Amino acid sequence: EKLLVYRAPGVAAGDVRAALSTITPALEKELFGDKGPMTPERSNAIFFSVRGARSLADKMGNGDYDGDMYTVMQDGPSGLA
Repeated sequence: EKLLVYRAPGVAAGDVRAALSTITPALEKELFGDKGPMTPERSNAIFFSVRGARSLADKMGNGDYDGDMYTVMQDGPSGLA
């Protein structure tokens, strides 16, 4: 699913980033154990990859992973066009 992710204070167009939502069975098991699959009602966190020369968070207003708040936008159940 395609998403837009934003971190305030955004001062440049690059502070809004397109991202891909990926849920793997291994992640579901790690987060929820045997309590069933992830549903929209149970999801309230975002995990960013830390691989690569520069993290996605750093590209958005020099953010990091110590509790920064991000806004995640999607366009209905089918995602962004």
